[in-house]
Amino acid sequence: MLRTVLISMLASVLAGAAALFAQGREFVPPIGGPQTLFEQFAHRLDLDRRTQFQEAERLFTEASREAPPIAQQMQQLRIRLVNAEIGKNETEVKAIMSEYRTAAARMAVLEAETFAKVYALLRPNQVNHAMEAFAIVAGVFVPPPPASARVPRR
Repeated sequence: MLRTVLISMLASVLAGAAALFAQGREFVPPIGGPQTLFEQFAHRLDLDRRTQFQEAERLFTEASREAPPIAQQMQQLRIRLVNAEIGKNETEVKAIMSEYRTAAARMAVLEAETFAKVYALLRPNQVNHAMEAFAIVAGVFVPPPPASARVPRR
């Protein structure tokens, strides 16, 4: 039941974030303001520095410790997928895609559960900015591909 609620919440927040993106709206911190994604997130929610900020930071720190094995698995599956595509091995491609969907879902659940815990800390006047705040940290636990794996621009 909780998982269904979290996934529903994540889907609605992502849809709202996509709508904001489509409108060209994005949160830009003030000059001298927050720098990290988490600080931008906390600023957007106007978290109280003495209570909410510290608890939200703790929640994100805990989640960031759980994310690396999932992210590493996703990266390894991407490499395997490319090799299977190059080798035109459709059976292996399907199997890898299934594994990748499972890993990506685990990462999305971790992200949604973390956000739900922070959401529970919010006061009613802070809830209005939850969609925009989530858009700031969506995908925060998935590291970018290594620099050596990026395709150079021409």
